[in-house]
Amino acid sequence: MLEIWNCSQPEEKLGFFAKADPRRDSWVVPDLQSKWHIQRQWLAQYEAVEQTSVIRATELWRQLAFQGRPELQLLSQDLAQTLIWHWVE
Repeated sequence: MLEIWNCSQPEEKLGFFAKADPRRDSWVVPDLQSKWHIQRQWLAQYEAVEQTSVIRATELWRQLAFQGRPELQLLSQDLAQTLIWHWVE
């Protein structure tokens, strides 16, 4: 089940974090810094943390795309621009 929490105050985030269990929960975060921060916090409490317990939003979309349409390939913006420029020339 997917639950979305919009936390505007740091106290709210701490409350959710205190209740979270990486053996049961997965967190989707906006950026790499947030991911590293949460992983460090959980590693201080647990011996190991599953790789999918904290993922960035872009990683979630990539994973969902591959599960739904495995024949698709996702390209970075830089690679796509390079390929287009080579095709145009």
